[in-house]
Amino acid sequence: MKKILVAFDSSAFSESALEYAFHFAPKEESLVVGVFVEDLSYVGYATLFGDDYFTFNPTLIEKMEEEAEGKIGESIKRFEEICSQRGINYKVHLDKGVPVNELVRESLFADIIVIGYRAFFSNVTGEASFLKDILSDSQCPVIPVPENFKPVQSVLLTFDGRTPSIYSIRQFTQSFPRLAKELPVTMLSISKTKEETLEYEELMKEYLSIHYGPVTYELLAGQPDEAILAVAGKMESPIIVMGAFGRSGISRFFSKSAASGLLKEQSLPIFVSHK
Repeated sequence: MKKILVAFDSSAFSESALEYAFHFAPKEESLVVGVFVEDLSYVGYATLFGDDYFTFNPTLIEKMEEEAEGKIGESIKRFEEICSQRGINYKVHLDKGVPVNELVRESLFADIIVIGYRAFFSNVTGEASFLKDILSDSQCPVIPVPENFKPVQSVLLTFDGRTPSIYSIRQFTQSFPRLAKELPVTMLSISKTKEETLEYEELMKEYLSIHYGPVTYELLAGQPDEAILAVAGKMESPIIVMGAFGRSGISRFFSKSAASGLLKEQSLPIFVSHK
């Protein structure tokens, strides 16, 4: 893990997201980039929908921009102070535009993005829409994290027999070899019924035996979000490794219902990756 992005908007500075970034990034080897996005999307919505959607007042728009710049300026100062105090190699990127578009562009040149669950929730597209767009369009893995930082103490790999979940597990393994070797690991296989056999399960176990220490295997049938949360609830501060949330080839872990349940929970960090 060499270049890790931490995404912030103008609404609040998430110290928890930054703490998770420090936790995932080896201090002496990594560059932590604070990406601060001034959300200009309301301009586009006002122009598109007119007065019925926004009162398109140039003076009001200018005031909103000034307030956003002031809040972002304060957040940047805090980010720099914390990184300097910790001796972290860091950079600041200040982007202006539609947050999803700006983060997708940045993701082309990053190893991972850490983003607080509450970031960018003030934009008019809504909470679920924003986070799901980032998860589906990002060109690098994304880790949504809760607002209360807890060091990761265990790993929950979720497997449904499909290539998106396989790819995500491989990406996590390659990104965090130290966590793979040092922490307790559980692989949760979820099928539609108890009788269903998941494709590639034996090959996945063989792969894990090479890259991980002892692995606990769980097999459950039913709704993915309920099964994942049930197993995670018995683990100590886990990170959940999920199959892709993509425009196509979607893992059943990220069906609409499963995604909504897990993202609304907002209590655990989730590693999400797709090709």
